[in-house]
Amino acid sequence: MNNFVDIKELGALGNGVADDSAVFNKAFRENENIFIPEGVYVMGSTLVLPSKTHIVADKNAEIKLLDHMQKGRYDFLITAEENSTDISVSGDVWNGNCFEEDRGNDLFNEKATTGVLLNFKGVSNLSLSDMTLKNPLCYYMRFCMAEDVKIENIRFDSDKIIANQDGIHFAGFCKNFVIKNLWGNNGSPNDDFLAFNADDALFRQESFDVINGPIENIFAENIHSEKCHCFIRLLSVDSEIKNVTVKNISGACKGTAVCMDAARYCRVPLFKNEDRPLGVGKIKNVLIENMSVTHTDEKNAPFVSLETNCESFRINNFENVADDGGVFALIRNTDKHCCKFTKISSEKSEEKIINPNEKVPLIYDGKCSLEFKKLN
Repeated sequence: MNNFVDIKELGALGNGVADDSAVFNKAFRENENIFIPEGVYVMGSTLVLPSKTHIVADKNAEIKLLDHMQKGRYDFLITAEENSTDISVSGDVWNGNCFEEDRGNDLFNEKATTGVLLNFKGVSNLSLSDMTLKNPLCYYMRFCMAEDVKIENIRFDSDKIIANQDGIHFAGFCKNFVIKNLWGNNGSPNDDFLAFNADDALFRQESFDVINGPIENIFAENIHSEKCHCFIRLLSVDSEIKNVTVKNISGACKGTAVCMDAARYCRVPLFKNEDRPLGVGKIKNVLIENMSVTHTDEKNAPFVSLETNCESFRINNFENVADDGGVFALIRNTDKHCCKFTKISSEKSEEKIINPNEKVPLIYDGKCSLEFKKLN
């Protein structure tokens, strides 16, 4: 590890007991390249990464939060200075240690923790690779106002399953991401694997200090989970989501595999249906390709919930690996659209005009594809 400074040579103990966070943060301020050797490093405060920080952790290193550490809204395992650039983190286990933690019952408590494990706002040229993320109180990763980000070879794994454990959560003004090779173990992520939330309830705990805005130019491939809640959420009410491609999705989900319900059924809806009679959302040039999944819990749930207006949305080569029939897609609460539904096995296609607020189920029958676009 030429040009890397060993964190133990700077005073970290890595004995699983002592709080090493002060040593880590001092090292990040004074050195650009840090190596974390084997050991268990306890963090009693948030690790804050400035620009030009590069971290490599040994395969037997574990960095975990101190018991009861996440109490305030700015408590994370890792965050970065705003407007920072040229940051990389690579190497093994990053543990939120959520077993003794509780975000409480008040979703709107401004002093409570967000529960986010890795938080990146206002960063650019960021690389995260070859990491195992464990036991967050809420989202594993959260991004806002982030661009030029590469995420590769990440494993999500929680011993304690908690609500709102999104895998990668995008808030507003995220662009130019390349994401490859993500795995979810032991029912992880327990919520959305990839959550593209261009709009959200910003007064909820998990959304504190992010903003709504467009999400664009995202490429992701090789996404697998044994049992997530939902693989892909596209949440757009007034902000645009465009130029998003997700390929090679496999595994099982508890409910809907692709959710575009505009948060209508969440505990904190973003609007009233009667106020938006022609629907909501701005989805443009979104492609989901090669999706082989099945349900584990909600067997009657549609695999695709289409309740958002789309200029161009496509699913190519979808397969229910259990081959037990059911509803492939449920379309409702939209403006006037054209829907082309193709059953690949029989080479049959049909086009439907979906009128405003019409409810249309598309029944699964072998491999299929879907194209959905708004009519002027």
